[in-house]
Amino acid sequence: MELADDGDTLWLSPGEYVEQLEAIEPDYCKSLRIVGTGKNPSETVIRSWRHRHRIGDYDLCPDMSYTFENITFDSHDCGAGDLDGLWIAKCNVRFVNCRFVNIQSL
Repeated sequence: MELADDGDTLWLSPGEYVEQLEAIEPDYCKSLRIVGTGKNPSETVIRSWRHRHRIGDYDLCPDMSYTFENITFDSHDCGAGDLDGLWIAKCNVRFVNCRFVNIQSL
């Protein structure tokens, strides 16, 4: 996401991605669309490796905008019993045809 240009669409092939989404620096201050290319959301799964995803921050630009489509956000698989979370602040985030499994808002 950091290397993408403002207005880009990132296409994710079906599969499981163990990534922590952190868009909290000025390089992430842009509009992006992230789309799973599978037939349904369960084919493209994002799991964090560190208990939460962070998008936006209090000192970042207010016109930051992210759209996630056709993706499942699932909890990490470290066996700790904790739930993953989505921390979203001072930005616009849209979820279109997405699933959330063991995810909590922070």
